[in-house]
Parts: sequence; C-alpha cells; structure tokens
Amino acid sequence: MGTTIVIGQAAAAACSGTSFGGNFCTGFLNLANEFAFMGVGIATLALVILGLGLMFSWFDRGIMHHLKNALLAIIGGAAMVGGAGIAASFIITNFHF
Repeated sequence: MGTTIVIGQAAAAACSGTSFGGNFCTGFLNLANEFAFMGVGIATLALVILGLGLMFSWFDRGIMHHLKNALLAIIGGAAMVGGAGIAASFIITNFHF
C-alpha cells in the first residue's frame, strides 16, 4: 500500500465509508500522500546536489551548465508533484465521496 501517513485528520474522517466512494477516497488519499512525499524527497535531493555544485563551482564549465538547468527543472517538477498531492488532500477533505 505504500506510505500510510495521513496529511490531515479530516481527510481520514472523510474516507470512513464502506461504499465505492469510501474505497475511492482511501485510494485517492494514499496517492495524495505518495505524491506529497515524493515531491519533497526529490526536491530535497536536487537542492543538495545543486548546492554542492554551486559551492564547488561545478557548473562553471560548458556541459555542466545543462546539468544545472536540469536540476532546476527537476526541482520545479517535484514542487508540482508535491503540490498535486496537497491539492488532492484538499479535495478529499472538502468534498465527500
């Protein structure tokens, strides 16, 4: 099932049904948690690599400039994935399935 940490207690209470809607809500909540933690983990790793690269001036040479741009794109993409997880949690909390 993956990570079972609930973003909010209200989201867990919203998924307390045994019908199709309750099962859908539980699966959607698990997906939201996975997206949120995935975004945070990837963004943290990319920020560490970017920080080390800037500290040791790795990005001052030709091809490394493209690596820096790729890391910035990864950080932006991870932020969007994490934001999707937070948005999914908001939907689960405020709309009852």
